[in-house]
Amino acid sequence: MSQPIHWQLRQDFQFLDSLLRQHDIPYWAISGTLIGALRHEGVI
Repeated sequence: MSQPIHWQLRQDFQFLDSLLRQHDIPYWAISGTLIGALRHEGVI
């Protein structure tokens, strides 16, 4: 994944995280998303 795409995905996730926390909406990573992120130590 190119650096600009990685940076944009991170910015998008931080915005979503902020919005969900602001409105007390819980979320979590599950299944393949969580396993892949742990295995690859980052964005998958």
